Amino acid sequence: MMGLKHIALDEREMPTFEWKARPRFRALSFDGIDDYVQIDSSYGASGGIAEVTRSSAWSLYIIARYEGTDDVDRTLIGSTSYNWNRVLRRVDGILRYIAYNGTNSVVLDGEYLNSNQIYDIAVVYGSGGYAKLYMDSVLKSSAPVISLTHGMYLIGTVSSLDQIWNGKIYLILIYNTALTDAEIKALYNDPLHPPRRQNLVLWLAPGSIDAVTGKWYDLSGNDNHGTIYGATVVEEEEEVLVL
Repeated sequence: MMGLKHIALDEREMPTFEWKARPRFRALSFDGIDDYVQIDSSYGASGGIAEVTRSSAWSLYIIARYEGTDDVDRTLIGSTSYNWNRVLRRVDGILRYIAYNGTNSVVLDGEYLNSNQIYDIAVVYGSGGYAKLYMDSVLKSSAPVISLTHGMYLIGTVSSLDQIWNGKIYLILIYNTALTDAEIKALYNDPLHPPRRQNLVLWLAPGSIDAVTGKWYDLSGNDNHGTIYGATVVEEEEEVLVL
């Protein structure tokens, strides 16, 4: 795959790292029990992710690794209830985006998430009236959009603090527009230098995790910083093809 494994890490994005023969990158590790991150964002705020992700057009991009050995539900990013608006790992092991507004629903199925494999996952909402789910830049499913009543602001869980993510999350981007197929591909090839930065409302990068303050800082300029509850900062080494 491309993504984090096949890019040169930009030293400007990772100012705290010591460069070695094999570059390192940071992630947040979630224990599958009670670890999560809450974004400092409220409904009604024009630059808040809770508001943006219930609008008519937005995009979400996440790089994550599942590390469990079971097929119980695991949430990557969610809202106030199980099915209102979230990306998750379903009980049968399939990646699924699901949204429900009390009347209608959108369900997008991806593929089985293998344990200990890094995936680039994208949801594009409102592209030509459709919602789309991508895995590693490949479109897996699409469906007509519905009006959304709830936005997403919890990383690794839903508001009941249930179905906690088991594994690592490296990067999260949220845009206030529907990205194109070409832009999803560009993100997959170089996720540390996202396109259309003027449309970013959330940019949680590997280098913006701060274990001292317990914050995952938002680089978009919208101050949608994440407060870390329990999740631990880890540094990983990978074989990296330097471009």
